[in-house]
Amino acid sequence: MMIANTAQIRKADELMVTDHGYPSLLLMETAGRKAAEWLLAHRPNTHIYYVLAGPGNNGGDGLVIARYLHAAGKTVQLLLSADPSGYKGDALLQWQALQGAGVYTRIWPCSLERTLETHAHDYLLIDALLGTGVQAELRGSVAEIIAAFGRLKIPTVAIDLPSGLSADTGERRNDVLPAQATLTFQCPKVCHYVYPAAERCGEVVTLDIGIWPSVMRKLGAQRFLLDGEMSRLLYRQRPDDGHKGTFGHAFSVGGSRAYAGAIALTGMAALQTGAGLSTVFTTESARCATYAGNPELMVATSSQASEAEWLDSSALDALRALLPGKSALALGPGLGNEAATCDFVKGLLQAWGRPMVIDADGLNVLASEPELWRYVPQYSILTPHPGEMARLLPWHDVKVQRIECAEHLAQVKQVVVVLKGAGTIVALPDGKTYVNCSGNQGMATGGSGDVLTGMLAGLLAQGYSPEVAARLGVYLHGRAGDLCKEAVGAAEAVTASGIALHIGKAIQELTIDN
Repeated sequence: MMIANTAQIRKADELMVTDHGYPSLLLMETAGRKAAEWLLAHRPNTHIYYVLAGPGNNGGDGLVIARYLHAAGKTVQLLLSADPSGYKGDALLQWQALQGAGVYTRIWPCSLERTLETHAHDYLLIDALLGTGVQAELRGSVAEIIAAFGRLKIPTVAIDLPSGLSADTGERRNDVLPAQATLTFQCPKVCHYVYPAAERCGEVVTLDIGIWPSVMRKLGAQRFLLDGEMSRLLYRQRPDDGHKGTFGHAFSVGGSRAYAGAIALTGMAALQTGAGLSTVFTTESARCATYAGNPELMVATSSQASEAEWLDSSALDALRALLPGKSALALGPGLGNEAATCDFVKGLLQAWGRPMVIDADGLNVLASEPELWRYVPQYSILTPHPGEMARLLPWHDVKVQRIECAEHLAQVKQVVVVLKGAGTIVALPDGKTYVNCSGNQGMATGGSGDVLTGMLAGLLAQGYSPEVAARLGVYLHGRAGDLCKEAVGAAEAVTASGIALHIGKAIQELTIDN
């Protein structure tokens, strides 16, 4: 499913009207009717539906909703952000259609009813103040209404998007009424799934309002929702006559005396995602800890530095001898960021020369030694968390421009960027971007990223392209986290090894319809 921006939504409406003769009023009527039907089905016991309607088309949607709820016998109250004499076009026609229905209507500014504060549980706010076109800081009546109702903590359902967010970005520039649910039309918008804006949207429900698929295909979509439906299309059924050689050999490089567990998680996750073989290359000081509890792993070390705490250039000869025959390479978990590590990373990048997975301290080495970028193979998968991304792009505000930062790095460096976090972003070198919808807050736990790195290496080992492996691996990782949360009962109890144990179940879900 595509993720749209303001310009694309406007173009879709325009194409429907100008190229196909579809009445714009009917689009508004359908949007309001579909939203009212959802409210009647999912919030049927609400005592009073309190509709906040703005001056534009989003306010027109709110007027349609008010009319349908009233016709269904519900108690509806309407608050207009401005005098209705300012309505134009389709919104004006919807205001005229509402006249005579007897819906209780007030115009801002006005004093709010005492019952809104004393009986907030009786109300459901319908936020139809502003639509997709907001790009600047809010002022005037809409800002005042949001501030007034924000103090009341009334459950809210947003129409298209919570008023004050921009459809084009994950930034949150304004105060916003947090929504329990957001009813959006035809396709989700950037703010619905990209954080920090997404945390104000609640459950996102996409309602089909009749824009033709042929029109949607003309919009030049570059951003998409990464969900189970897409992942099922990406997944390849394993052949019945396959053997361990068929499914590739993943090679994971990292670990140290202090962080042997990180590379062990990576190596095991590669196997649990389907790699036929998995070898970990680490320090001799980490060998036993890496083996512990992981008999399926092969562990290799360098005898040149048997007591070394970190991998350094003395391990390169042993490493190079092991590279032939390996199908995929993952670098970084537990590697360390010592000065000597940089020479090791440089030697490894030069020796490999194919797309690989770079995570954790592998990324930190790139941030501290930018000249190493010229050795990074194109289409390699980089998996930074926000802190690592901030070190890679110190002149960007990663926290509020997540999607823009991921896209910038992917296109400038011609790599696949997996920016981890809530709503993990997968940005490809060709400009296409995918926002993941699986996963939960419990996955913010040590080792979770190491598991993802191993999953990506496991998929590369099986012959998936970097672009496909990144999308499929990110979705499966999040889904395994969701299944782990369900199994243990609370997000707080999710662990990295627990996520890894649920990879198989996540994959099984993709095979049900195949």
